[in-house]
Amino acid sequence: LDESIAVQTEAADTFAEQHDPRLEGYSRVHLALAYAARGDLEEAERHAQIAERGGVEPVLVGARAALARIALVRGNVPGALEYARTAKEILDRLGTVEEFDVLSRITVADVLEASGDAAGAKKAIARAREIIQARAAKLKNPEVLKSFRERVPENREALSRMR
Repeated sequence: LDESIAVQTEAADTFAEQHDPRLEGYSRVHLALAYAARGDLEEAERHAQIAERGGVEPVLVGARAALARIALVRGNVPGALEYARTAKEILDRLGTVEEFDVLSRITVADVLEASGDAAGAKKAIARAREIIQARAAKLKNPEVLKSFRERVPENREALSRMR
C-alpha cells in the first residue's frame, strides 16, 4: 500500500498542477481506497472529498462509492446509503464509467445488504456481472481473459458473489 500511496500522491499532485480534475480525481479515489485499506479512514475520507469537489461525474461515482465504504466501516449505514444512492444515480444515468464501475456496484450491493435490502444487493451484483461479462467478451486472448476475471479484485469478487 505504501508504494501505491506514493505513486498515486505524485500522480494526483501532477494532475492538480495540470488542472486536470478528471485524472486528479481518479488518483484521489485510488488514494482514498488505499488509505481505507490501511485503516486510515480520515485520510481516505479527505481524498474522496477532494475527488468529489472536482465535480466530474464519472469520478463522482468512485468518490461517492469510497465515501459509502468509509461510512459503512464506521457503522453509519444511513450515510453509506446516501453516498451509494448518489453513486448509483450517476451510474444509472451514464450507463457505465471507465473507472470504479464494478467496485461502485459492489459497494452499492454491500450497503444495500447492510440496510436489509437483499434483493437490491443481488440486483447490483447482477449488473456488475453483466458489465464484467460484456467487457470480457471483447477479450480474445484466453490468458488476458483469465487474468481479467481472476486477478482484478473487484471482478473476481463480483463473479464469485453470485455463485
